[in-house]
Amino acid sequence: MSLFKAREWWSCQVGSGEEFDYGCLKVGSFTENPNHKIVVGSHQGILRIFNPSGSHVDSMSNNNASDLLLEKNLGMPIIQIEIGKFVSSSPVNQIAVLFSHKLSIYDYVEQAGVTEHGRQFDLELNYEHNMNRPTFNMCKGQFGSGGRGNKESSDCEYICVQTLDGVLFVFEYERQTMIKSLPHTYLPGPICYLSRSDAIATVSSNYHVECYKYQALAIASGTDHGSSSNNDARRKGLDIDPSLSVSQSSKKVLPEWSFNLGECALGIQTTQRIRNASQTILVLGERNLFCLTDNGQLLFMSKFEYNPSTFIVYNSEVSQSDTSNPGVRYIIGTHSRTLFIAQDGHIRWAAHVDSVPVQIEVATIQNIRGMICTLSETGLLQCCYLGTDPVSTSIPTIMSSTMINIGEAEEQLTKLNKQIKQAMNDPTLVVKRKANAQVTIQIDDTNQFSTTDETRFQRHDVESTVPSSRVNIRVKSSEAIQNTLLTVHVHTPLCAQPNEIRMGHIGGISAIGTASIVFWMRDDLTPWNLEATFTVSYNTMSDSK
Repeated sequence: MSLFKAREWWSCQVGSGEEFDYGCLKVGSFTENPNHKIVVGSHQGILRIFNPSGSHVDSMSNNNASDLLLEKNLGMPIIQIEIGKFVSSSPVNQIAVLFSHKLSIYDYVEQAGVTEHGRQFDLELNYEHNMNRPTFNMCKGQFGSGGRGNKESSDCEYICVQTLDGVLFVFEYERQTMIKSLPHTYLPGPICYLSRSDAIATVSSNYHVECYKYQALAIASGTDHGSSSNNDARRKGLDIDPSLSVSQSSKKVLPEWSFNLGECALGIQTTQRIRNASQTILVLGERNLFCLTDNGQLLFMSKFEYNPSTFIVYNSEVSQSDTSNPGVRYIIGTHSRTLFIAQDGHIRWAAHVDSVPVQIEVATIQNIRGMICTLSETGLLQCCYLGTDPVSTSIPTIMSSTMINIGEAEEQLTKLNKQIKQAMNDPTLVVKRKANAQVTIQIDDTNQFSTTDETRFQRHDVESTVPSSRVNIRVKSSEAIQNTLLTVHVHTPLCAQPNEIRMGHIGGISAIGTASIVFWMRDDLTPWNLEATFTVSYNTMSDSK
């Protein structure tokens, strides 16, 4: 644990009861102003844009109400956010939002007013790509530039989406240009783009860092990344051609190089130690940090004595021009709520934060460069900087030591044992016997599916009904019980109706409690757990508990 605490400059609790993970935080600018805005997306589908001002109107909180520029419900869980120039005709940045089966590009629109409170902010959908495979993550880059960049548009950025089954989808603006399945990829891993070598690096299922040339992927996929016939995107949310899929006749592609990590990778990022030099790849593992060259050679490796949660490489501007100190600078967040600022495997500083960060970003806010932005799993967003504030630890109160008289302690123990025996032999004291009722739940599965108007998706834009299964429940008890309540719990996106059933008196001479429950999918998502939990709560006749 660090002796110092990161000094909080601004903080905000994003939402209530929402969940966040790596990929839900991004910083960037949408105008020529160098100050960054903070974009946060939750798994509940709500996108928020913050512009921290640093002026705190409310003394109870560390933020201003006007710091929240935009809050919009996109209707689907947000997996990852990227900021870049994803529209060829626009000189400003856009926001790329990755959903479970869709990639959407939004324009950040700002309409100035007479006063500060008169400004209006909105997100306008520019284009989107629908996919028939569940997505996992994405990266951006100038794919197909051959490592030299696009001369016509040096700021153009394309998007590569990786699905859960290891298939890469590459989109150049409104066009889909390539679909390629990576070999031996049964579980997806972190992914990044190497601009100097025009390659894509990812971590395979066998814990190997593998690098693929984009040109080799395009040739092996059997597609021409410059052909307009591969255009499967539609403006303003229209569906793509469902016939497009991974080509069965595509050639097997081999990686340019691979490196054995021997452990699961939490993240992968690239940087340049010196401007116009080869790139460096940093891979964060569960117990180690690996630093590789762009041809797969190990530069250094750091072993951890802690559990890392996330990391960020931040030497993309200043250190590139400093040839006297060409080190790799990065920040590692841990599950012990500590930020380690390191350079080339050596820890330079450690600071304690208020929560476990799931993602870290370095931004320029209110002309303050190097502001550290952290996001927790529960939505605690903080902007902090390094300082020497000590960590406040509560020291337990030390009681004054007193000598114990052995004789008095034995005399007091004998007196207490005598009182206990007298109480047990007292006939006026009646010890209530706890009820030993045995309650059983019998489930009769009909194995029949039907569709009704009531079993629909929660989204109103989906008109089709979904199949439902009806299950009959019977509750029996060996003794008479009352106020019986049966509750049913299932995991999203499954739904049970009704989920609470009151059965009254059961057991003895009373009838058996019966119920009929219908199960169906409320959202168009892939279920991750098919278990249903039935819980019975009741009161016995002799006990009011």
